[in-house]
Amino acid sequence: MGAPDDSEELRRARVAGVVMVSCTIDQKGHVPDAVIERASNPTFDRPALAAEKKWKFKPAELDSASVAKKVTIPLKFSID
Repeated sequence: MGAPDDSEELRRARVAGVVMVSCTIDQKGHVPDAVIERASNPTFDRPALAAEKKWKFKPAELDSASVAKKVTIPLKFSID
């Protein structure tokens, strides 16, 4: 998984924050949908959603079969 892409402008301005993204991880580990639940700074909404949709997860299992699962994932944008 790659880190969310925050803009160089935000890093120079030393803006950090957290975005809570709600999404479904499907049976193949992809994210077909993602929505922002809340964000400390709305500027991070678009990079958070873009990052989430690129990631591949291990799908949840039920009775040894892969199943879709709704999750909420925190994404932290830091000034490192």
